[in-house]
Amino acid sequence: MKVVFLGTSGYGETGKRNTVSILLNDHILVDAGEGVTRRLLKRICAKKITHVFLTHGHMDHLIGIFPLLWQYLVVDRRTEPLNIICPDYIERAIKQIFDLTYFPLSIQKFTLEFHPLDVDREKQFHVTIPNYEVDAIVLEHQPACVGYRFNQKYHNETGKSFVYTGDTQPTNQITTLALKTNLLVTDCSFPSALSEDAHRLNHMTPLDAARIAKDAECARLGFIHHPDYILDHKTEILAEISRIYPSNNVIFCEDKMEIII
Repeated sequence: MKVVFLGTSGYGETGKRNTVSILLNDHILVDAGEGVTRRLLKRICAKKITHVFLTHGHMDHLIGIFPLLWQYLVVDRRTEPLNIICPDYIERAIKQIFDLTYFPLSIQKFTLEFHPLDVDREKQFHVTIPNYEVDAIVLEHQPACVGYRFNQKYHNETGKSFVYTGDTQPTNQITTLALKTNLLVTDCSFPSALSEDAHRLNHMTPLDAARIAKDAECARLGFIHHPDYILDHKTEILAEISRIYPSNNVIFCEDKMEIII
């Protein structure tokens, strides 16, 4: 399974980094931060996207879906279906923005198929798509955020797995979702010294992520949605978490980084 980080910054873009977007095997998009269309076009795989999984409705995870859909409607004149899996309130928000911005749906040539997750009534979901079984859970965040586990399948046999939390404070549910995964990528919005602020705002720190990765026996751990501060203090952070989780298994996710699992 190939994991490409199209955007890794939280809250807003930086001079070098887009907000959060992850590409799996060149055809599955997970979150759609700002600048995602440009990154997909540069990789010559924008037209290959078949499924988009959105974690929650904050703009740094969602805003890029509109330029991408505009590209498909107006420029590419896409004809292949596109599936969007997301919390149900996101479907409503997208359709409202279509109306408010006079989105040119009259020229749409492809089917836009929403698969809404009823996050008010259910806390766990299972989605089957070609070559993958996807498990999802509702996490601790406002608005409601869904974390995803992608289990790749070959001829009915389970292959590699990838877990992405989106934004959340640490919960036991993440440990269950990430159990023995090949790669866990987590929100890492605050340094560990500010854990009270992180948890109050429903986010995580490096120590939070390391504890979960240890308990879940994850093969590798990736930090995403981090400020530049985290990238500027890699050595100190690795030293901090090394007593909990092997530092050589930790990845500081940066834009355009590719990982094979």
